Amino acid sequence: MANNPVFAGSTSVFILDAQDGKPIQQLLWGDEIVVLQDHGDWLEVEARRERGWLQRSKTTPERLLEINFVDVGQGDGAFIVTPDNELALVDAGAGSNMLRFLSWRFNLRIGRPSSDPKKVDFKFAVMSHGDEDHYGGFTELFESPHLSFERIYHNTLVQRKTASAADGLGERGQIQGTRCHMELIRTPDDLARLLAAHPDDRSKYLQLLKAAGPERTQGITEKDAYLPGFEADHRTAGGKSLSIEILGPIALEEGGQLGLPQLGDSIGISKNGHSIVLLVRYGQLRFLLGGDLNTPAETYLLRQKTKRDAPPENATANEWADYLAIAREHFGADVAKSCHHGSADFSTTFLRAINAAATVISSGDEEPHCHPRPDTLGAVGKHSRGERPCIFSTELMRSSPEFKARSQYSGEQIRQLLNELPGAGEKRRKQILKEVETLLSAKERVVATYGMITLRTDGERVLMAQKLERPRAGGVEFDMHWFSRREKILTLDQ
Repeated sequence: MANNPVFAGSTSVFILDAQDGKPIQQLLWGDEIVVLQDHGDWLEVEARRERGWLQRSKTTPERLLEINFVDVGQGDGAFIVTPDNELALVDAGAGSNMLRFLSWRFNLRIGRPSSDPKKVDFKFAVMSHGDEDHYGGFTELFESPHLSFERIYHNTLVQRKTASAADGLGERGQIQGTRCHMELIRTPDDLARLLAAHPDDRSKYLQLLKAAGPERTQGITEKDAYLPGFEADHRTAGGKSLSIEILGPIALEEGGQLGLPQLGDSIGISKNGHSIVLLVRYGQLRFLLGGDLNTPAETYLLRQKTKRDAPPENATANEWADYLAIAREHFGADVAKSCHHGSADFSTTFLRAINAAATVISSGDEEPHCHPRPDTLGAVGKHSRGERPCIFSTELMRSSPEFKARSQYSGEQIRQLLNELPGAGEKRRKQILKEVETLLSAKERVVATYGMITLRTDGERVLMAQKLERPRAGGVEFDMHWFSRREKILTLDQ
């Protein structure tokens, strides 16, 4: 019995109940497939928790780059799988949605570690900044016995309790004539000293970094250039280039001292504005992951990278074209994660610099901000690439409840099954436990399958897809949008 994985090809792929049979599960391009039996032109396979038959011609040996924008409610959370099967997270939302997604993805049993010894190792996790709707979900992830993280990166600004709220990000001073936050927590030793200096501080973010383990945490800025292991010359096992560049935050330096500019009157403006911004390059394509950037931050980033101010609105078309050409060398992307959940606090110049063919907005229900804002949606569409740029939203892609509450009937079923368990034989015990597990996992399945926007790419083409809430005829379960490169520019296939 073979167990080496292959992957679903880019054509219409369905697991069938028999050779030339009926579809029982649709697969997305790049879905991992375990081959159970090889029958020549036909394979017996398992994928997406289903077993059945698949034509060999529908598979490919190439693992893709996969970026999943998980529906974490009001917040951000992206799960990444590299072509070398390295796992990473960029933010994790505020609550348990990311843990529930990962438990579904890897078939983990939350809260029952003794019955499930499975371990999932992550290459890195990024906490873009210290807002709870970006970092809160890591609390349960760091506590999980099933998950481990090699490195954890943050944006160097760590809020703590002080006599004055204005001093919550530490010491301030002047660098290059600019008022800056000076107390940047960059190294594990910096974090250890901060924790020692505030032993009774129960601030959530500070306590989370403590739980993460100071020895494996690192504060990063643009001066670090690239995430370790994903430098400009990095190549995958398949020979394709894969790098992760750090575009922000950008620190100023003077006399060996680093500082991040104070972007506004409140520390929240600086904390959000100095979010970690990552540019993922794979093959010929670029993907931008920003946190909660705001207008002052975007203006600052553009000025630092282009070494000039943006032209005035009445500048000539040629002046704007020259400026945007420089800005797009740094910030241009084929697909972008919208900053700050579609907030109205953005720069249209920055949107024009990104010039994305597709934008993903991560937002949630029951929040007081009305994200994504109507003017933001209009501006993203206006300033994106092509005649029909795409805007995806985790909130809009899920109209079913975020958590499907278990009905009273399912609760009665669980009680009946557990009452039967003590007198059951070994075979029936296994069956009972499986049935109970199915009933208990109802919540996890809703979070994992509805609202998430998944991106798959081989470095030339891009698939972006979301789960349909009701399958179409023929077993179609996903809404899919394909993008391909034409004249060196990624555009939507019509």
